Amino acid sequence: MEEEFSEKPPLVLAKELFNGWHFKPLKSQKPQQYYENILVQTGLVLFKHYTDPKYPNFITHSTAQILKILQPRDWSENPNSIKKFPAKFTTKIDHRQYFTYWDYQMAWYNAFLMNNQHMRHSCLIYFKYGTQFKFPNWTIYFFSKLCISWIVSWNYSYEQDQYTGIPLLFNDEKYDLKYLDNFFNKNPRLCKSVAPDQTTTKFFQAKSTASAMLAQAKTKKEYKKLMAEMLSSLDFEFEDEKSS
Repeated sequence: MEEEFSEKPPLVLAKELFNGWHFKPLKSQKPQQYYENILVQTGLVLFKHYTDPKYPNFITHSTAQILKILQPRDWSENPNSIKKFPAKFTTKIDHRQYFTYWDYQMAWYNAFLMNNQHMRHSCLIYFKYGTQFKFPNWTIYFFSKLCISWIVSWNYSYEQDQYTGIPLLFNDEKYDLKYLDNFFNKNPRLCKSVAPDQTTTKFFQAKSTASAMLAQAKTKKEYKKLMAEMLSSLDFEFEDEKSS
């Protein structure tokens, strides 16, 4: 980072350098909204943005439901071929009207690099239930398989390199495995898992069994019959626990 910016607080610096952009503004016609619209137009992500009732233009938080993921063979054309946005995507905000597969790739990163004026924006990300994806990263696959959601919230970090003294606006090393290990060692309570009681365990087992049974139903009649049998079984177990 250049020296003339080194004495300014991170938020002021971010506003001066990026002016609403939270990634390198290499092309003025490709802001964050451009990449978000790519994921929306291709039917891959469903975004919802929530604003402060007193300030309609202030987005407090968002949700992003991942519906599916495209691979190069799903593009149906050469990756360099262009696709055009419908008019509804370019009338609300001025951005480039075309995109390629390579823009789509960048959208999975840049579309989520948004924030509000106070740098307090958060986004709940989750997968559509029942969808199957192929990921190069098994952790993400685990999240999609179990439909686990997570919340993303970020801010700028301003430090100086310990060896060169060069001011750094971003510090990727701060969030490496060593940093996380130190954090959880200092906060052991966050690592403790609460073992479910016997009643909760039985409920989860019954829930899993019920899902497997219902999946076997091929007609509405069979489905209703299985539902009745399970409800009867649950009522019997409840009365048995009550008498005990």
